[in-house]
Amino acid sequence: MTATSHDPRCYVALELSQAKWLVGALLPGRAKIILHTVRGGDAAGLVEVLDRVSARASNEVGTQVPLSVCYEIGYDGFWLARYLIDRGIDMHVLDSSSFRVSRRGRRAKTDRIDVEAMAVTLRAFMAGDIWRPAPGQPSPRSAGRPRSAAPARAPGPQRPRKPGRRIWADAPPAP
Repeated sequence: MTATSHDPRCYVALELSQAKWLVGALLPGRAKIILHTVRGGDAAGLVEVLDRVSARASNEVGTQVPLSVCYEIGYDGFWLARYLIDRGIDMHVLDSSSFRVSRRGRRAKTDRIDVEAMAVTLRAFMAGDIWRPAPGQPSPRSAGRPRSAAPARAPGPQRPRKPGRRIWADAPPAP
């Protein structure tokens, strides 16, 4: 993960659970994420932490630094996004299927790792490094391939075999 010094934005990712909310901030010019914890459901406490993160980033850069905040949709739904948008915070709600994950085996799954992945994904998205299709546009993986018909079903009985019943019309009757 490399930080760019010309990017004046602070990327914040939230990992939400019922008990606690983990706040991870990727400040401009830094590669390491700063972590804060807020009691679960405490939206006012979250706004205070975001204000402290914004002030810290602004002090380090010397100018006002805008925040971009994201979290993965889940238990808390969209109420938190609406709450933060009403307070003038740039908000993005992510779908869990939008993260690149290695499927070659088990991986560690901790809130800290998830926060780091979300912050890096948000930074890449805001920089334009993530492709997003327009409505009705095919994905690049299927753009060059012709669509084929659905594969034919393998021949075989459509229901479990019962003694004394015919499966096929041309089969001889059972003895």
